[in-house]
Amino acid sequence: MEPKGTRPGLTAMKLKNKIFLGLLALGSVAFFANCRHHSIEDRSKWVTGKISDKLDLDKSQEAQLDKIRDEVVAKVKAQKPQRDQLAQEFQTLVKADKLDKTKLKDLQTKHDALHAEIENLVIDRMAELHASLKPEQREKAANAIQKLRDHMAR
Repeated sequence: MEPKGTRPGLTAMKLKNKIFLGLLALGSVAFFANCRHHSIEDRSKWVTGKISDKLDLDKSQEAQLDKIRDEVVAKVKAQKPQRDQLAQEFQTLVKADKLDKTKLKDLQTKHDALHAEIENLVIDRMAELHASLKPEQREKAANAIQKLRDHMAR
């Protein structure tokens, strides 16, 4: 029984409106987020362009950075079927009546191994690029990292 002075179904209507507005907001966010979606090639070219500009790389260093970018992008693309398979397995686990923690931990281990492959490749190649940097470029790199850390700490 509803309190005196309220219309029947008013709370249900408010709930439906809130759900509708929430879904509309979520859909809008998803729509606008996808408007800015770029390929891995586009994002990686943007990042390497920023690195090149910030460190004033010469042509040889830019070519080395581009080679690193292309190798990392190729590795990420080669891993895509494995990452898609892991995502599918994760969805299957989530749909189950009971979440199998052992299988979930196994998926996490596989996921971490894929990331470690990329991380190790990047570290190895960036060490090679670092060896070609002049002292003033290394200083610029260190300053850029500190600036990023300061920005992220806000």
